[in-house]
Parts: sequence; structure tokens; C-alpha cells
Amino acid sequence: MRSYRRHAITPESIAEAVAYALDQPSDVDVNEIVVHPAHQR
Repeated sequence: MRSYRRHAITPESIAEAVAYALDQPSDVDVNEIVVHPAHQR
């Protein structure tokens, strides 16, 4: 579990990803977001 938590994404980072998707113009359809840690093993 400690190893998993070292690579976990912060809630703030997830919120920023969601805000980015919601902030797109109305003619842009975001239908899938894949978020994963940038420094995975």
C-alpha cells in the first residue's frame, strides 16, 4: 500500500483534469478522460 500511495495522484490534480474538460468550448465533446500518474513504474 505504501508503494501505491507514493504514486497516487492528488485530488487537486484530478480536479484540474476535470476542470480542463469542463472548460472546453461547447462545440468540443470530451467523452473520455484517462488520468494516470506521470511517474509510474
